[in-house]
Amino acid sequence: MNIRARSKRAWLAAITAGAMAVALAGCAGGDSGGSEPDKSGELTTVRVGNLVYTGTAPFQLGIKKGFFEEEGLKIEQVEGDNPAAIAGQITSGQLDIGFATTTFLATVVAQGAPLKAIAAVDGLIDTKAPASAIVVPADSPIKSPKDLSGKKVAVVALGSELHLITLVVVDEDGGDSKTVQPVQLPFPQMQQALEAGNVDAIVTTEPFLTATLSTGARDISDPEIDVFPNGSVTAWIASDSFIKSNPKAVAAFKRAMEKTLQYSSDHKDEVLALIPDYAGLEKSQLENMNLGTVFNPKLDSDSIVKMADLLHKYGFIDKAPTLEQLVYTPKE
Repeated sequence: MNIRARSKRAWLAAITAGAMAVALAGCAGGDSGGSEPDKSGELTTVRVGNLVYTGTAPFQLGIKKGFFEEEGLKIEQVEGDNPAAIAGQITSGQLDIGFATTTFLATVVAQGAPLKAIAAVDGLIDTKAPASAIVVPADSPIKSPKDLSGKKVAVVALGSELHLITLVVVDEDGGDSKTVQPVQLPFPQMQQALEAGNVDAIVTTEPFLTATLSTGARDISDPEIDVFPNGSVTAWIASDSFIKSNPKAVAAFKRAMEKTLQYSSDHKDEVLALIPDYAGLEKSQLENMNLGTVFNPKLDSDSIVKMADLLHKYGFIDKAPTLEQLVYTPKE
């Protein structure tokens, strides 16, 4: 399973649920912040809104290795509470670049937020190492996702990625997602609710997944792998105004992240060595968990568009944003 003390995708979806308005509050604009890298050799400061969790450990390694300085950038990190708060600071001009989940990005862009993905955070979903799963009791008659039709299923937040992809796999398995009864529960409470019979299934993630499966509970589906294999579910984002005013700085940041993720792929042990202190984990917690992510410089646009399309299909947003609205692609 994945090494995250707080699972990258699911946990982040949880803390952004219900907070979309925060990001939209500053959508009227604000100064573009930052400045372009100059030719004098002086570093350009870029203010980056970051979340302290294991998924951003490669970013820390990239700073440590000097990849951003090599591109003329000085990174000024500002720790954020959640992607919604970070996005609000970006749109108001208090930050230049920040962390987001693609679920959050697609949702707020659909609501009018002038934000775009500019670079990968840590890579792509590892199809060989599920980071989350749909879990049922050992003696449950539920065998596959279609059997969740009409059942109570715990999800960390309504409208979160794990809620969405659970509905998708139910339908793809021949069930009826419209009859699934989602129950919003924090991850730490899910196992107890499952054992008490308050819900029929839970959609959980690490470190809770390993703990729940150790009791004999069964994993009936790894929905993220089924829906977004080799996909991107997080991204560094920037506002349209910052991108327009600072295209060279954005390009430099993207190049630095590409160097960072390539180095992380080749030196995975160095990333793992950073995690205990950086993310507040015990080294023993890393031993029985898969990474869940393949370090890769690619930002997979197809999966970001697919996320938006699925959010629209399942009624979480009124209209799916286009690729051009979601992802910044510099003109040659």
